[in-house]
Amino acid sequence: MRIKSLLVFIFLLIGFQINAQSSGYTIIVNTVSMTVADDGQCTLIEAINAVKQNQSSGITDSECIYSEGQAHIILEGGTTYPISEINNNANGLPLIDTDISIRSSNANPAIISRLQDANNFRFFEISDAGQLNLETISLENGISEFGGAILNEGTLFLENINFASNTALEAGGAIHNTGILDANVVTFDANRTLLGEPFSSTYLRIIDFAGGAVFNERESVLIIRDGRFSDNEARIGGAIFNIGTAMIYDSELYDNRARVGGGIFNYELLGVYNTYLHHNEGISYGGAIYTDRIAFVIDSRIILNVSLGAGGGIATDGIASIVRTTITGNSSSGWGGGISNYGNLFLLETSITENQSMHGGGISTSGSIFMDDCCTSVINNTAEEGMNIYEVPANPEFDN
Repeated sequence: MRIKSLLVFIFLLIGFQINAQSSGYTIIVNTVSMTVADDGQCTLIEAINAVKQNQSSGITDSECIYSEGQAHIILEGGTTYPISEINNNANGLPLIDTDISIRSSNANPAIISRLQDANNFRFFEISDAGQLNLETISLENGISEFGGAILNEGTLFLENINFASNTALEAGGAIHNTGILDANVVTFDANRTLLGEPFSSTYLRIIDFAGGAVFNERESVLIIRDGRFSDNEARIGGAIFNIGTAMIYDSELYDNRARVGGGIFNYELLGVYNTYLHHNEGISYGGAIYTDRIAFVIDSRIILNVSLGAGGGIATDGIASIVRTTITGNSSSGWGGGISNYGNLFLLETSITENQSMHGGGISTSGSIFMDDCCTSVINNTAEEGMNIYEVPANPEFDN
């Protein structure tokens, strides 16, 4: 399975891109109501059901009219579509078990929101047979156990989507992904999972209260292009929690918080390319990134992140390859202001400067470091022990 995941990862790394379908006919939602009735109105629930059931929502004029081919459900841009009731299971809208596309009528996002006093529900659940294409939509204030806004077990395409103030009681503040998630131009702001404090005296699994914005499950694929993650929070993985295959391109992660992995927590395969991670906080480990398997960080900037324990910028306990990346201004109260390494660290054409820590201002390591002789610099860092590189003794005590 690890070989299969690695092949998928390499395929994505060289530029493979999944494309959603775009041709077909339109169903225009002409009301913000969610009522299901043959009353001359086409509601969002009726539009989804028309596609699922291969039939129009009624015979009255202006109902949702079904036709053959790929359906595109159109919402009025800039309009809010409030949902106050659960439609099925923990979902505010019908289960997506076929190919459905929903988009705004113009450049302004259509807003789908849960009313503040409504029961808890997410908006969408996509089954393993389903495919959902969303374009220019904002999903706000969803609450569910897994995936505050979306639970994806199938295929999910996102284009120009905003996730704001969604909450997962367990994992995936905005999205819990167990399938394929391909997102382009997406914003995740102020999403969260519960932090687990009420259960602090009990044993917590690694996946509990994880992924403030996105939780990517085992054997799942996550692709983010031009993403913005800010002010998301979780116990583990403030913005992203990955135990599958995750590729992050041309993105920015800032002001995210977690106990481990303030920006990103990785436990399988992670690629970060041309991405800016700054002002994230990992209280115990990994202000910007914590990785315990295989990670590639390429052409990126890791700046002004904080950890109270180890790895102000990056904490790694696996294989981490860092290429043409700037790591500067990060801090840790314990070990490794720039990087804390307990595995195999590969550095190529990378600058690690002006970081600070108690032990190892630039890098603290009890693992192996492979560094090019010509182009990587670890200089001008500050620490009480080992200003630039510090060899960690056996069984260190962390301040967390």
